[in-house]
Amino acid sequence: MRYPKTALALASLAYAKGLGFEPHADFEQCRAHLGQWDGTPQLTFGYHDGKPYFFSGPYDDSEAIMATLEKNVGSGNFHYTAAIGGDSPDTLLL
Repeated sequence: MRYPKTALALASLAYAKGLGFEPHADFEQCRAHLGQWDGTPQLTFGYHDGKPYFFSGPYDDSEAIMATLEKNVGSGNFHYTAAIGGDSPDTLLL
């Protein structure tokens, strides 16, 4: 199923806020370009069991993200994959 970009953007924003994350400071400057969303289609997020999943990237502040998830959803209530060893091809993912 294809979802309108507005639904996907705003539903994911609401999901992230529920986890304790705020949008980038510049988001409001582009918000008007997304248009209106009435809440349909209703989208759900999370890994196969509904828990959040964080896959760390090279520019993420992984410690801050993990701390936010720990604080807002609790230990054991989210999944993650963390890169160890930098951004080389030999980086180990856990």
